[in-house]
Amino acid sequence: MVSITDTGAGIDEATRLRIFDLFFTAKQKSRGTGLGLASTYGIIKNHGGMTTVYSEIGHGTTFNIYLPVSNQEACREVPLERGLIKGSATILLVDDEEMLIDVGLSCRCFQGRPSRRSRTWETKSIW
Repeated sequence: MVSITDTGAGIDEATRLRIFDLFFTAKQKSRGTGLGLASTYGIIKNHGGMTTVYSEIGHGTTFNIYLPVSNQEACREVPLERGLIKGSATILLVDDEEMLIDVGLSCRCFQGRPSRRSRTWETKSIW
């Protein structure tokens, strides 16, 4: 089990019941797409796990992630014998969090390639 707890404002019951719905967001229209928790839920479920949320207004929220035990040996990372494959395609990196765009574009796989950055709601106008 992995448990993540904060001491924030907490989540009301109506929001908690919809928190994993695709495209549901409690943020302002320009601040989120509602994909983050829905994606997380799907990944955990596809691995045979489950996620629970407990929250109290004024006391914070706890997410518990349960994943099944595996008897398989851990995979070892095998180093590539050749370098990165170079390309010339333009990379469009879109997120509503500017920090995630910065981190993504600093990734070695994007270096040397033309790239465009966009906040989620600006994408149609720049592409």
